[in-house]
Order: sequence, then C-alpha cells, then structure tokens
Amino acid sequence: MKRTTPTMVGVAALLITLVAAGISPASAGNGPKNQIKMFMLNAGADPDARGMIIEVQNKAQSQFMIQVSRLDPNSSYDIVVNGAVMEQITTNSSGSGRVFHRARTNGAPLSYDPAGASVEIQSSGTVMLSAQVPATPQEAHALVVIHLDLTAALGVMGTAEADFRSRFGRMKFDVGITGAVPGSYDLVVNGSTVAAITVDVSGRGQIHFDTNPDGDPNDADGIDFLMTFDPRGQTIEVEQTAVAMFTGTFPLIP
Repeated sequence: MKRTTPTMVGVAALLITLVAAGISPASAGNGPKNQIKMFMLNAGADPDARGMIIEVQNKAQSQFMIQVSRLDPNSSYDIVVNGAVMEQITTNSSGSGRVFHRARTNGAPLSYDPAGASVEIQSSGTVMLSAQVPATPQEAHALVVIHLDLTAALGVMGTAEADFRSRFGRMKFDVGITGAVPGSYDLVVNGSTVAAITVDVSGRGQIHFDTNPDGDPNDADGIDFLMTFDPRGQTIEVEQTAVAMFTGTFPLIP
C-alpha cells in the first residue's frame, strides 16, 4: 500500500480547499478571496508547456503550490524566484509535476514565498515558464482592462485596435483590424512576430490570445492562441511584407 506523506496531505488539503470553492487547478475565472492564482507565461522553448501558481493565505497558515504540465517527462526543472534557484520540480511520466509548501502563522515561515515575486521554471538556464505573481489576493482579484488604438501608417486604409484583460491570474490579449485591405498581416510584439492575422474580404480580421486557452470551453470570442508574452509596455506592430501598417506602444496601466 502506498504511504501517505505530509506533503501529499498538504497538497490534498489545498486541492480540497479549491474544490470546495468550486475551483480546479485547470480552471480559470473566479476563486476565494484569500487566494492568489497565476497562470504562467510560456517562454516559447517548449510551446506545449503549462504552469500555474496557487497560494492560499488565512489567519492560521499560508500554503502554495506550483504546478507544471506538458513538459518533458521524468525531468527536473529549477524553480527560480527573483533570480535565485529555490528548489527543483520533477515531472512524472506524463510531463506533470508539482511542489507544495505550507507554514503556520505562529510557526516557522515558508521557505520562500512566490507572492509578489518573479517566478520562472528553468531548464539548464533556459526559461520555460514565467510569472509575475500578484503580492496580495486583492491584487490578484482586481480586473485590469487596457485598450489601445493603433496608429495607421500614411496612406494605409482601415483601423486596428488592441485590448488586454487580466483577472485572477488569467491574461487575454485581442487584436482586431477593420476596413483594411484583405490579406495576411503579421502581429509583431516587441520586435518578434507572434502570429498572423487574416483579413477577409469584408476588411475585418482578429486574433485572440489567452494564458489558459483551453480553460473555458464556453468562451464565445473565437479560437484562442496560447499567450506567450505580456504586451504591457511593449511596441505593437501590424505588418505586411515587413512594412508596418499599424503601430503603437501598449500602455503599462489602464
């Protein structure tokens, strides 16, 4: 019979807390007011990789879990917090893994705390997943909405706009084009091409990014692509044959 360890009990307790609130680790959206949750950004080295950080804080204790999936199976990765390697996370045969820590308020503190920190999952120095974790549950629950009207180049037909939305660890980014010449346009963020937008015969085209694209099957805004970047503070360009048609710098704050 498999032995139950304290760590296993702790993980189970955190999962029970989430389930009791109607939340599973794969879900997005809402959660208890004392919870911080963050879906990690895929850095592009392994396009299938996923990661999530959940921390629950209350008067009696603090506990957090870092969970990864779709990484290389039976492999170890460094957990890097604010530039320092804190521990390793090892995946199983399916490429999933997790670490769990818990500390009582009147006892020894957490060995480290991801709240308010930059967290990365690295393999031999290569960043696989990253997240800037909110410092408090209140910050995690705050709705952030940022809009930008891109500027059309001289003589270019149509308009383009970009929208960012973030709440409870999930980020979405949408870019839409209206009244433009039909064809394929490259979406370039901070100098890197992240996707192509197809403008149809009506002059319209759009693309949707999501840090958890398969987390909500009821989304009605079209097909979502995995979001591997944070557009805030970055230059956004819509190009055609390497010529910028629409440009703008996305705001850091609303």
